[in-house]
Amino acid sequence: MKATDFTKIATPEEFWRQIPRSLEENIQWRMMLHEFLDRDTGAQKVFQSMCVAYPPIFFDAVAWTLNPKKRPGSRNWPFILRDAQIPVVWMLKSGIDNGHDVGIEKSREEGATELCMKLFCLYLLCVPETQILIGSRTEDEVEKAGDRFTLMAKADYTLAHLPPWWRRQLQIEDTHLHLGNKLNNSCIDGEATSLHFGASNRATAVLLDEFGRTDYGVGKSILGSVNDVTNCVIFSSTHWLGMNHPFNQALQRATTKVVRLPWWENPEKSQGLYRSPEPGIIEIIDIDYYRRRVPEVFDPIQPNTPIKYREFEARLQLQPPEVQNKLAALQGDVRDALFVADGCLKFPKKLRSPWHDYEEIRRDPRDLMSNGSADAVFPGELLSQIKAETVKDPAAVGEVEIRYDSGGHVTGGVFRRASHTKRFKWWGDLEGGRPNQKHNYAIG
Repeated sequence: MKATDFTKIATPEEFWRQIPRSLEENIQWRMMLHEFLDRDTGAQKVFQSMCVAYPPIFFDAVAWTLNPKKRPGSRNWPFILRDAQIPVVWMLKSGIDNGHDVGIEKSREEGATELCMKLFCLYLLCVPETQILIGSRTEDEVEKAGDRFTLMAKADYTLAHLPPWWRRQLQIEDTHLHLGNKLNNSCIDGEATSLHFGASNRATAVLLDEFGRTDYGVGKSILGSVNDVTNCVIFSSTHWLGMNHPFNQALQRATTKVVRLPWWENPEKSQGLYRSPEPGIIEIIDIDYYRRRVPEVFDPIQPNTPIKYREFEARLQLQPPEVQNKLAALQGDVRDALFVADGCLKFPKKLRSPWHDYEEIRRDPRDLMSNGSADAVFPGELLSQIKAETVKDPAAVGEVEIRYDSGGHVTGGVFRRASHTKRFKWWGDLEGGRPNQKHNYAIG
Protein backbone atom coordinates (compact mmCIF):
# COMPACT_ATOMS: atom_id res chain seq x y z
CA MET A 1 0.00 0.00 0.00
CA LYS A 2 1.23 3.51 -0.79
CA ALA A 3 1.06 6.08 1.98
CA THR A 4 -0.73 8.52 -0.32
CA ASP A 5 -3.68 6.09 -0.43
CA PHE A 6 -4.37 6.96 3.22
CA THR A 7 -6.71 9.85 2.33
CA LYS A 8 -8.78 7.68 0.00
CA ILE A 9 -9.79 4.98 2.48
CA ALA A 10 -13.47 5.08 3.42
CA THR A 11 -13.59 3.18 6.73
CA PRO A 12 -11.23 2.22 9.58
CA GLU A 13 -11.83 -1.47 8.85
CA GLU A 14 -10.84 -0.97 5.21
CA PHE A 15 -7.68 0.79 6.39
CA TRP A 16 -6.79 -2.03 8.78
CA ARG A 17 -7.28 -4.71 6.14
CA GLN A 18 -4.62 -3.06 3.98
CA ILE A 19 -1.96 -3.22 6.72
CA PRO A 20 0.60 -5.92 5.80
CA ARG A 21 0.85 -8.72 8.35
CA SER A 22 4.31 -10.05 7.42
CA LEU A 23 7.16 -8.51 9.42
CA GLU A 24 9.28 -6.97 6.66
CA GLU A 25 6.33 -5.58 4.71
CA ASN A 26 4.75 -4.25 7.90
CA ILE A 27 7.91 -2.33 8.83
CA GLN A 28 8.19 -0.79 5.36
CA TRP A 29 4.51 0.10 5.36
CA ARG A 30 4.77 1.74 8.79
CA MET A 31 7.68 3.86 7.63
CA MET A 32 5.70 5.12 4.63
CA LEU A 33 2.60 5.78 6.72
CA HIS A 34 4.30 7.71 9.50
CA GLU A 35 6.40 9.75 7.10
CA PHE A 36 3.13 10.79 5.49
CA LEU A 37 1.45 11.54 8.83
CA ASP A 38 4.48 13.51 10.01
CA ARG A 39 3.71 16.10 7.33
CA ASP A 40 -0.06 16.34 7.80
CA THR A 41 -1.51 17.32 11.19
CA GLY A 42 -5.05 16.92 9.92
CA ALA A 43 -4.35 13.36 8.86
CA GLN A 44 -2.84 12.70 12.29
CA LYS A 45 -6.15 13.49 13.98
CA VAL A 46 -8.05 11.32 11.52
CA PHE A 47 -5.63 8.47 12.10
CA GLN A 48 -5.93 8.74 15.90
CA SER A 49 -9.72 8.70 15.70
CA MET A 50 -9.53 5.59 13.49
CA CYS A 51 -7.33 3.88 16.09
CA VAL A 52 -9.98 4.50 18.76
CA ALA A 53 -12.80 3.31 16.51
CA TYR A 54 -10.84 0.28 15.29
CA PRO A 55 -8.10 -0.58 17.85
CA PRO A 56 -6.39 -3.30 15.74
CA ILE A 57 -5.04 -0.37 13.69
CA PHE A 58 -3.16 0.91 16.76
CA PHE A 59 -1.58 -2.48 17.36
CA ASP A 60 -0.66 -3.30 13.76
CA ALA A 61 0.39 0.18 12.63
CA VAL A 62 1.80 1.80 15.80
CA ALA A 63 2.64 -0.52 18.70
CA TRP A 64 5.91 -2.36 19.36
CA THR A 65 6.77 -5.24 21.68
CA LEU A 66 9.88 -6.31 23.61
CA ASN A 67 10.96 -9.93 24.05
CA PRO A 68 14.49 -10.41 25.46
CA LYS A 69 14.19 -14.20 24.99
CA LYS A 70 14.67 -13.72 21.26
CA ARG A 71 18.03 -13.32 19.54
CA PRO A 72 19.75 -9.91 19.41
CA GLY A 73 18.24 -7.86 16.62
CA SER A 74 14.86 -9.54 17.06
CA ARG A 75 13.96 -8.35 20.54
CA ASN A 76 12.11 -5.16 19.60
CA TRP A 77 9.47 -5.98 17.01
CA PRO A 78 6.40 -4.32 15.56
CA PHE A 79 3.36 -5.64 17.39
CA ILE A 80 1.31 -7.46 14.77
CA LEU A 81 -1.83 -9.06 16.17
CA ARG A 82 -2.13 -12.82 15.87
CA ASP A 83 -5.52 -14.07 14.70
CA ALA A 84 -6.38 -15.34 18.18
CA GLN A 85 -5.61 -11.94 19.75
CA ILE A 86 -7.97 -9.91 17.57
CA PRO A 87 -11.22 -11.04 19.29
CA VAL A 88 -9.60 -10.31 22.66
CA VAL A 89 -8.94 -6.70 21.65
CA TRP A 90 -12.54 -6.29 20.54
CA MET A 91 -13.89 -7.85 23.74
CA LEU A 92 -11.74 -5.52 25.84
CA LYS A 93 -13.00 -2.52 23.89
CA SER A 94 -16.58 -3.71 24.34
CA GLY A 95 -16.08 -4.09 28.07
CA ILE A 96 -14.59 -0.62 28.45
CA ASP A 97 -17.08 1.15 26.18
CA ASN A 98 -20.24 -0.70 27.21
CA GLY A 99 -19.45 -1.47 30.84
CA HIS A 100 -19.28 -5.25 31.25
CA ASP A 101 -16.74 -7.61 32.83
CA VAL A 102 -14.21 -9.49 30.71
CA GLY A 103 -12.42 -12.72 31.59
CA ILE A 104 -9.19 -13.64 29.81
CA GLU A 105 -8.35 -17.30 30.31
CA LYS A 106 -4.86 -17.79 28.93
CA SER A 107 -1.76 -19.86 28.66
CA ARG A 108 1.56 -18.30 29.55
CA GLU A 109 3.18 -15.76 27.22
CA GLU A 110 0.17 -15.32 24.96
CA GLY A 111 0.22 -11.52 25.17
CA ALA A 112 -2.88 -10.88 27.31
CA THR A 113 -1.19 -8.27 29.50
CA GLU A 114 0.37 -6.57 26.47
CA LEU A 115 -3.04 -6.38 24.81
CA CYS A 116 -4.55 -4.79 27.91
CA MET A 117 -1.78 -2.27 28.55
CA LYS A 118 -1.47 -1.17 24.93
CA LEU A 119 -5.22 -0.68 24.65
CA PHE A 120 -5.17 1.29 27.93
CA CYS A 121 -2.46 3.51 26.44
CA LEU A 122 -4.65 4.17 23.42
CA TYR A 123 -7.46 5.31 25.72
CA LEU A 124 -5.00 7.35 27.78
CA LEU A 125 -3.88 9.15 24.63
CA CYS A 126 -7.16 9.61 22.79
CA VAL A 127 -10.23 9.23 25.03
CA PRO A 128 -10.79 12.12 27.49
CA GLU A 129 -11.53 11.53 31.18
CA THR A 130 -10.61 7.84 31.04
CA GLN A 131 -9.57 6.45 34.42
CA ILE A 132 -7.87 3.03 34.32
CA LEU A 133 -6.92 1.13 37.47
CA ILE A 134 -4.46 -1.76 37.16
CA GLY A 135 -3.50 -4.26 39.83
CA SER A 136 -1.17 -7.18 40.37
CA ARG A 137 -0.15 -9.26 43.37
CA THR A 138 2.52 -6.87 44.66
CA GLU A 139 3.28 -3.22 44.12
CA ASP A 140 6.63 -4.16 42.57
CA GLU A 141 4.79 -6.11 39.88
CA VAL A 142 2.81 -2.98 39.05
CA GLU A 143 5.84 -0.68 38.97
CA LYS A 144 9.43 -1.01 40.09
CA ALA A 145 12.33 1.20 39.10
CA GLY A 146 14.53 -0.50 36.51
CA ASP A 147 12.15 -3.41 35.88
CA ARG A 148 11.01 -3.33 32.26
CA PHE A 149 8.33 -6.00 32.66
CA THR A 150 6.01 -4.49 35.24
CA LEU A 151 2.57 -3.33 34.17
CA MET A 152 3.56 0.34 34.19
CA ALA A 153 6.78 -0.43 32.30
CA LYS A 154 4.71 -1.97 29.51
CA ALA A 155 2.78 1.29 29.27
CA ASP A 156 6.02 3.33 29.33
CA TYR A 157 7.43 1.16 26.53
CA THR A 158 4.31 1.68 24.42
CA LEU A 159 4.47 5.46 24.81
CA ALA A 160 8.23 5.59 24.21
CA HIS A 161 7.86 3.71 20.92
CA LEU A 162 5.12 5.84 19.42
CA PRO A 163 6.06 7.35 16.04
CA PRO A 164 7.94 10.68 16.31
CA TRP A 165 4.98 12.84 15.24
CA TRP A 166 2.85 11.35 18.03
CA ARG A 167 5.57 11.61 20.68
CA ARG A 168 5.89 15.33 19.98
CA GLN A 169 2.29 15.79 21.09
CA LEU A 170 2.66 14.06 24.45
CA GLN A 171 2.23 15.81 27.76
CA ILE A 172 2.46 12.88 30.13
CA GLU A 173 2.72 13.14 33.91
CA ASP A 174 4.74 10.10 35.01
CA THR A 175 5.05 9.48 38.74
CA HIS A 176 5.19 6.29 40.78
CA LEU A 177 2.10 4.16 40.02
CA HIS A 178 0.59 6.94 37.91
CA LEU A 179 0.52 7.98 34.27
CA GLY A 180 -1.56 11.04 33.47
CA ASN A 181 -2.30 12.77 30.18
CA LYS A 182 -2.38 16.52 30.83
CA LEU A 183 -4.10 17.16 27.51
CA ASN A 184 -7.31 15.19 28.20
CA ASN A 185 -7.31 14.41 31.94
CA SER A 186 -7.05 10.65 31.39
CA CYS A 187 -4.84 8.46 33.57
CA ILE A 188 -3.62 4.96 34.40
CA ASP A 189 -3.12 4.27 38.11
CA GLY A 190 -1.74 1.15 39.76
CA GLU A 191 -2.11 -0.68 43.07
CA ALA A 192 -1.18 -4.00 44.58
CA THR A 193 -4.16 -6.36 44.72
CA SER A 194 -4.54 -6.23 48.51
CA LEU A 195 -7.63 -6.58 50.67
CA HIS A 196 -8.32 -2.88 50.13
CA PHE A 197 -7.69 -2.77 46.39
CA GLY A 198 -9.58 0.11 44.78
CA ALA A 199 -11.48 0.86 47.99
CA SER A 200 -11.52 4.64 47.49
CA ASN A 201 -11.32 4.65 43.70
CA ARG A 202 -13.66 4.86 40.73
CA ALA A 203 -12.53 3.81 37.28
CA THR A 204 -13.59 3.36 33.67
CA ALA A 205 -12.01 -0.09 33.76
CA VAL A 206 -10.00 -2.23 36.19
CA LEU A 207 -7.39 -4.84 35.25
CA LEU A 208 -6.75 -7.63 37.75
CA ASP A 209 -3.60 -9.10 36.22
CA GLU A 210 -2.71 -12.71 37.16
CA PHE A 211 -5.73 -12.69 39.44
CA GLY A 212 -5.63 -16.49 39.60
CA ARG A 213 -2.40 -16.29 41.62
CA THR A 214 -3.81 -13.97 44.27
CA ASP A 215 -4.19 -15.37 47.78
CA TYR A 216 -7.65 -16.90 48.10
CA GLY A 217 -8.85 -14.59 50.88
CA VAL A 218 -7.55 -11.49 49.14
CA GLY A 219 -9.11 -12.56 45.85
CA LYS A 220 -12.46 -13.20 47.56
CA SER A 221 -12.37 -9.76 49.15
CA ILE A 222 -11.56 -8.05 45.85
CA LEU A 223 -14.25 -10.01 44.02
CA GLY A 224 -16.77 -8.77 46.56
CA SER A 225 -15.85 -5.08 46.36
CA VAL A 226 -14.42 -4.31 42.92
CA ASN A 227 -17.84 -3.98 41.29
CA ASP A 228 -18.31 -0.73 43.24
CA VAL A 229 -15.17 0.61 41.58
CA THR A 230 -16.07 0.07 37.93
CA ASN A 231 -18.55 -1.40 35.48
CA CYS A 232 -15.72 -3.15 33.63
CA VAL A 233 -13.49 -5.57 35.54
CA ILE A 234 -10.93 -7.41 33.42
CA PHE A 235 -9.96 -10.71 35.07
CA SER A 236 -6.79 -11.92 33.36
CA SER A 237 -4.86 -14.96 34.48
CA THR A 238 -3.85 -18.55 34.11
CA HIS A 239 -5.54 -21.01 36.48
CA TRP A 240 -3.02 -21.63 39.25
CA LEU A 241 -4.76 -21.97 42.62
CA GLY A 242 -7.61 -24.18 41.52
CA MET A 243 -11.24 -24.29 40.47
CA ASN A 244 -12.47 -22.87 43.79
CA HIS A 245 -10.39 -19.73 43.41
CA PRO A 246 -12.19 -16.39 42.94
CA PHE A 247 -10.68 -16.09 39.45
CA ASN A 248 -12.58 -19.13 38.26
CA GLN A 249 -15.68 -17.97 40.13
CA ALA A 250 -15.50 -14.69 38.23
CA LEU A 251 -15.24 -16.52 34.90
CA GLN A 252 -18.36 -18.55 35.72
CA ARG A 253 -20.53 -15.49 36.25
CA ALA A 254 -23.14 -14.90 33.55
CA THR A 255 -22.09 -11.24 33.46
CA THR A 256 -18.46 -12.04 32.57
CA LYS A 257 -17.71 -12.42 28.87
CA VAL A 258 -14.80 -14.83 28.55
CA VAL A 259 -12.17 -14.97 25.83
CA ARG A 260 -9.26 -17.41 25.65
CA LEU A 261 -5.65 -17.31 24.52
CA PRO A 262 -4.44 -20.94 24.50
CA TRP A 263 -0.94 -21.96 23.41
CA TRP A 264 -2.20 -23.98 20.41
CA GLU A 265 -3.44 -20.79 18.75
CA ASN A 266 0.04 -19.24 18.87
CA PRO A 267 1.69 -19.87 15.46
CA GLU A 268 5.16 -20.07 17.02
CA LYS A 269 4.12 -22.81 19.45
CA SER A 270 1.68 -24.70 17.24
CA GLN A 271 4.10 -25.47 14.40
CA GLY A 272 3.87 -29.20 13.78
CA LEU A 273 0.62 -29.42 15.75
CA TYR A 274 -0.70 -32.94 16.23
CA ARG A 275 -3.09 -34.71 18.54
CA SER A 276 -3.12 -37.99 20.40
CA PRO A 277 -6.81 -38.83 20.82
CA GLU A 278 -6.05 -42.08 22.62
CA PRO A 279 -2.94 -43.98 23.70
CA GLY A 280 -1.00 -45.39 20.75
CA ILE A 281 -2.71 -43.12 18.20
CA ILE A 282 -1.62 -39.83 16.65
CA GLU A 283 -3.24 -37.53 14.10
CA ILE A 284 -1.03 -34.92 12.43
CA ILE A 285 -2.78 -31.59 12.00
CA ASP A 286 0.01 -29.36 10.65
CA ILE A 287 1.26 -31.88 8.10
CA ASP A 288 2.98 -29.18 6.02
CA TYR A 289 5.47 -28.57 8.84
CA TYR A 290 6.70 -32.17 8.52
CA ARG A 291 6.43 -32.40 4.73
CA ARG A 292 8.79 -29.43 4.32
CA ARG A 293 11.41 -31.21 6.42
CA VAL A 294 11.05 -34.89 5.51
CA PRO A 295 8.85 -35.13 2.40
CA GLU A 296 9.91 -38.73 1.79
CA VAL A 297 8.02 -39.81 4.92
CA PHE A 298 5.20 -37.29 5.26
CA ASP A 299 4.05 -36.57 1.71
CA PRO A 300 1.85 -39.72 1.61
CA ILE A 301 0.27 -38.96 5.02
CA GLN A 302 -3.06 -37.14 5.06
CA PRO A 303 -3.76 -34.60 7.82
CA ASN A 304 -6.10 -35.49 10.68
CA THR A 305 -5.90 -39.20 9.86
CA PRO A 306 -5.47 -41.69 12.76
CA ILE A 307 -2.06 -43.38 12.72
CA LYS A 308 -1.03 -46.35 14.85
CA TYR A 309 2.20 -44.96 16.15
CA ARG A 310 3.95 -48.28 16.81
CA GLU A 311 3.52 -49.28 13.17
CA PHE A 312 4.56 -45.81 12.04
CA GLU A 313 7.79 -45.98 14.08
CA ALA A 314 8.56 -49.41 12.60
CA ARG A 315 8.30 -47.93 9.10
CA LEU A 316 10.63 -45.09 10.09
CA GLN A 317 13.31 -47.60 11.03
CA LEU A 318 13.31 -48.90 7.46
CA GLN A 319 14.11 -45.51 5.91
CA PRO A 320 17.53 -45.00 4.22
CA PRO A 321 20.33 -43.22 6.15
CA GLU A 322 19.77 -39.80 4.55
CA VAL A 323 16.11 -39.84 5.62
CA GLN A 324 17.06 -41.10 9.08
CA ASN A 325 19.32 -38.04 9.44
CA LYS A 326 16.44 -35.72 8.56
CA LEU A 327 14.23 -37.45 11.10
CA ALA A 328 16.91 -37.17 13.77
CA ALA A 329 17.26 -33.44 13.10
CA LEU A 330 13.49 -33.05 13.32
CA GLN A 331 13.36 -34.95 16.60
CA GLY A 332 16.21 -33.10 18.30
CA ASP A 333 18.56 -34.29 21.01
CA VAL A 334 16.32 -34.42 24.08
CA ARG A 335 13.11 -36.00 22.80
CA ASP A 336 12.83 -39.78 23.03
CA ALA A 337 10.44 -40.03 20.08
CA LEU A 338 9.32 -37.97 17.14
CA PHE A 339 5.75 -37.95 18.48
CA VAL A 340 4.24 -38.72 21.89
CA ALA A 341 1.26 -41.05 21.50
CA ASP A 342 0.10 -41.08 25.11
CA GLY A 343 -3.50 -40.01 24.57
CA CYS A 344 -2.60 -36.70 26.29
CA LEU A 345 -3.91 -38.18 29.51
CA LYS A 346 -2.07 -35.59 31.59
CA PHE A 347 -3.30 -32.59 29.64
CA PRO A 348 -6.72 -31.01 29.26
CA LYS A 349 -6.48 -30.67 25.49
CA LYS A 350 -5.40 -33.65 23.41
CA LEU A 351 -2.98 -31.50 21.42
CA ARG A 352 0.78 -31.55 21.16
CA SER A 353 3.51 -29.94 19.07
CA PRO A 354 7.32 -30.11 18.99
CA TRP A 355 7.36 -26.99 21.19
CA HIS A 356 4.97 -28.60 23.66
CA ASP A 357 6.91 -31.87 23.75
CA TYR A 358 10.18 -30.06 24.43
CA GLU A 359 8.65 -27.92 27.17
CA GLU A 360 7.11 -31.00 28.79
CA ILE A 361 10.64 -32.32 29.33
CA ARG A 362 11.91 -28.94 30.47
CA ARG A 363 9.16 -27.89 32.86
CA ASP A 364 7.14 -29.04 35.82
CA PRO A 365 3.79 -30.42 34.51
CA ARG A 366 1.77 -27.90 36.50
CA ASP A 367 3.87 -25.05 35.16
CA LEU A 368 3.44 -26.30 31.59
CA MET A 369 -0.30 -26.64 31.85
CA SER A 370 -0.65 -23.19 33.43
CA ASN A 371 -4.41 -23.41 33.01
CA GLY A 372 -4.61 -26.47 35.22
CA SER A 373 -5.74 -26.79 38.78
CA ALA A 374 -3.83 -27.19 42.01
CA ASP A 375 -6.69 -28.45 44.16
CA ALA A 376 -9.11 -30.16 41.79
CA VAL A 377 -8.99 -33.68 40.37
CA PHE A 378 -9.58 -32.38 36.84
CA PRO A 379 -7.91 -29.28 35.34
CA GLY A 380 -10.16 -26.27 34.92
CA GLU A 381 -9.52 -26.04 31.21
CA LEU A 382 -10.47 -29.70 30.78
CA LEU A 383 -13.82 -29.13 32.50
CA SER A 384 -14.45 -26.03 30.39
CA GLN A 385 -13.57 -27.95 27.24
CA ILE A 386 -15.87 -30.85 28.15
CA LYS A 387 -18.67 -28.42 28.90
CA ALA A 388 -18.20 -26.58 25.60
CA GLU A 389 -18.06 -29.75 23.52
CA THR A 390 -20.57 -32.07 25.19
CA VAL A 391 -23.09 -30.21 27.35
CA LYS A 392 -26.26 -29.45 25.41
CA ASP A 393 -28.98 -26.97 26.26
CA PRO A 394 -31.83 -28.57 28.24
CA ALA A 395 -34.96 -29.62 26.36
CA ALA A 396 -37.16 -28.04 29.02
CA VAL A 397 -36.71 -25.60 31.89
CA GLY A 398 -39.20 -24.91 34.67
CA GLU A 399 -40.50 -26.33 37.95
CA VAL A 400 -41.78 -29.64 39.30
CA GLU A 401 -45.27 -29.25 40.72
CA ILE A 402 -45.72 -31.65 43.63
CA ARG A 403 -49.20 -33.10 44.24
CA TYR A 404 -50.51 -34.06 47.69
CA ASP A 405 -53.53 -35.92 49.00
CA SER A 406 -55.84 -34.60 51.69
CA GLY A 407 -53.53 -35.92 54.35
CA GLY A 408 -50.53 -34.06 53.01
CA HIS A 409 -48.84 -37.08 51.51
CA VAL A 410 -47.10 -36.81 48.16
CA THR A 411 -49.08 -38.56 45.44
CA GLY A 412 -47.08 -37.52 42.38
CA GLY A 413 -45.77 -34.60 40.43
CA VAL A 414 -45.73 -33.01 37.04
CA PHE A 415 -43.26 -30.75 35.25
CA ARG A 416 -44.40 -27.22 34.36
CA ARG A 417 -42.49 -25.03 31.95
CA ALA A 418 -41.88 -21.58 33.42
CA SER A 419 -40.32 -18.31 32.36
CA HIS A 420 -39.56 -17.06 35.85
CA THR A 421 -38.60 -19.81 38.33
CA LYS A 422 -36.30 -22.25 36.52
CA ARG A 423 -34.87 -24.58 39.12
CA PHE A 424 -35.45 -27.79 37.16
CA LYS A 425 -33.79 -28.63 33.84
CA TRP A 426 -34.58 -31.72 31.80
CA TRP A 427 -32.67 -33.31 28.92
CA GLY A 428 -34.93 -35.65 26.96
CA ASP A 429 -38.58 -36.17 26.08
CA LEU A 430 -41.47 -35.39 28.40
CA GLU A 431 -44.83 -37.08 27.97
CA GLY A 432 -47.64 -35.12 29.57
CA GLY A 433 -45.14 -33.27 31.72
CA ARG A 434 -43.52 -36.48 32.98
CA PRO A 435 -40.45 -38.50 31.93
CA ASN A 436 -40.96 -41.87 30.29
CA GLN A 437 -42.51 -44.08 32.99
CA LYS A 438 -41.29 -47.40 31.57
CA HIS A 439 -38.06 -47.42 33.56
CA ASN A 440 -36.52 -46.09 36.76
CA TYR A 441 -34.26 -43.05 37.13
CA ALA A 442 -31.31 -42.27 39.35
CA ILE A 443 -30.37 -38.74 40.36
CA GLY A 444 -26.78 -37.96 41.37
